[in-house]
Amino acid sequence: MKPLKETLPYRSLCVVLFSLVVIATQAHAIVTEKEITASRGTLKETVHLEWTPVSWATGYHILRSFNYNGLYFPVGWSEDGDETYRDENVEGGVYYWYKVKPQFGIFSGRATQRVQGWITPREPGGMVDTAERIPGILKQIPHFHNVKSLAETRRASLPEPTTDEANIPSNADIFKWVEGICATEHRRIGSPESQRAIAQLKTWLTDLIGAQGLVYDEAFDLEAVYTASEWGLTVNTGEGDHPFDAFYAVNTGMTLNSPHGSTVSGPMVWAADGSPEAFDALGNIQGKVVVAECEFSSLPLGLIDLLFNGGYAKSDPESWINLLTSIPMTFTRSNFPAEYLDDEHYDDSVYWQAYDRGAAGLVLIMKNHPGDINTHWGPYDGRMKPMPCMWVSSHKEEEIKQLAESNATATITLEGLVEPGQGHNIYAVLPATVPVDGKLSEEIILISSHHDSCFKGATEDGTGVAMVLAQAAYWSRIEKREKNLVFVFTDGHHYRGIGAESFAHTHLNDIMAHTIININLEHMAAKGVKENSDGKLVVQDHGALTTIFINESPTAIATTRRMLEKAMPDRTVAIHSTLLGNVPPGESGHFHVVAGIDFIHWIGYPVYLLTAEDTLDKVDQTILNPLARAAIELTGTFMILPEGYSDYEQ
Repeated sequence: MKPLKETLPYRSLCVVLFSLVVIATQAHAIVTEKEITASRGTLKETVHLEWTPVSWATGYHILRSFNYNGLYFPVGWSEDGDETYRDENVEGGVYYWYKVKPQFGIFSGRATQRVQGWITPREPGGMVDTAERIPGILKQIPHFHNVKSLAETRRASLPEPTTDEANIPSNADIFKWVEGICATEHRRIGSPESQRAIAQLKTWLTDLIGAQGLVYDEAFDLEAVYTASEWGLTVNTGEGDHPFDAFYAVNTGMTLNSPHGSTVSGPMVWAADGSPEAFDALGNIQGKVVVAECEFSSLPLGLIDLLFNGGYAKSDPESWINLLTSIPMTFTRSNFPAEYLDDEHYDDSVYWQAYDRGAAGLVLIMKNHPGDINTHWGPYDGRMKPMPCMWVSSHKEEEIKQLAESNATATITLEGLVEPGQGHNIYAVLPATVPVDGKLSEEIILISSHHDSCFKGATEDGTGVAMVLAQAAYWSRIEKREKNLVFVFTDGHHYRGIGAESFAHTHLNDIMAHTIININLEHMAAKGVKENSDGKLVVQDHGALTTIFINESPTAIATTRRMLEKAMPDRTVAIHSTLLGNVPPGESGHFHVVAGIDFIHWIGYPVYLLTAEDTLDKVDQTILNPLARAAIELTGTFMILPEGYSDYEQ
């Protein structure tokens, strides 16, 4: 009789056992495999997954969750040899988590680590009315608390940076930068005033960075730069023309085909709220000047604070926020949205309702906008529109409504020039100085703001520019830097964010590829105001509402929460980046959409944004140094994170 080990059944059993061991080994191997990626906002209608093949696998299960910790459900299958998957059952503004699990015949292997992916978060107009968004806000609550809990767990292992107080610029030093960048009446893209600011920025950066790094001036072409040189609104009731206080709506009345503008006249008609129904009731408006309301919506901050239990974090030392707290959103217009999608205009836009029906011109009342002012710079989408449009203060509504209903004649003059031009992104690179594992890090912390402004722009974005310069000043004085720093001042924030988008595309494979966090600083140290009985905005002894938008990065959320508890700035709330719309706001939003990078977007919301009221007296000089210190702590935390750390590979 043959020994057992020489029998065929025994050999077969050994082969089977050996195969099972190999399969089990391979099934476990994929757990530690890092080669799984998902597209992070770079595709419009699909999330694309790729992973390294696993030997012996017969196929792969695709698992997906709305939360980092699951539950994960199967959404697809990929055959062996095709280690890719395209998830097309996805929504804009939603962040998904994925795992891939190999299949070995009748056995399932263990899943990969988690990876996050999402589609390009675009939406018509780039904004959503807050009332219409309430259902979407309510839907986010469970997921929000999951992310918040995850961030709090992450905080326990967060490294603690040290700060050299002596190297932080003083209040006076920082305010000098604000004054310097605001030396002209505006810094509109492509203008001589903008060129002056650009030259000043390059000088400051060169002085601060010195021989340690390099300063770059990166130009990009613009098809159309809009410059109004003469504008006005007059009304004639039969007793001659009388001027009516108004300001032009940017990018209206002139195009590349008709670059010099014109003067138009016609009988006035009252279109109430500017809805399609209101226009239908008017009948024929060919050749007439339409007068309508353009309402600025409000943010129900108190309700949101209640629903989201203070957001990711909150600093409200005076307990200003309560259930009834509501903030005018003076950068949104309910019926005149920005047109960020090419080759489209919107049928419910009051502007296109008037134009498509043959109106000669349009006058819009700034309904609900605080203050007796009309210098609203919006919508700043960079789209040139042929029909002239003027803004009128909400305090003048009854007066101009009566004129329109009495069939008075209005004349709109809007002249200037639309011509090709250039924008300029200015940035500086400050390299790492401390080797990690024998070599200098390639990782980058990107600190940003925009340098253009529609008017004086003391808080938008004089203080943002100054805060980034304060970061450059501080870190250039620190000898030991574990990571690289890039300080960027983008152009064209008021031209659909074209500068930030251009910068992200240009540096997609270098700066963006190595950026671990973008810390964006905008509208900092803005004072709050209150409207008096005369319609004047009077400065108060408190700050304006400030928000910190953060994408779903537990480390970024935990870092911000800790900073707010230490710094305790006034009226500041950290919230998730898609609360107000699918597109994250500001420069960070463009970097995130194009390159998928994580961000902490610190931005103030004074009600005088986008108006000529944004002047130097609105800057709280006493908190410039403390805010700079708080921003340094954010940067410092990421500076000392372990090389290669990622929230998405845990």
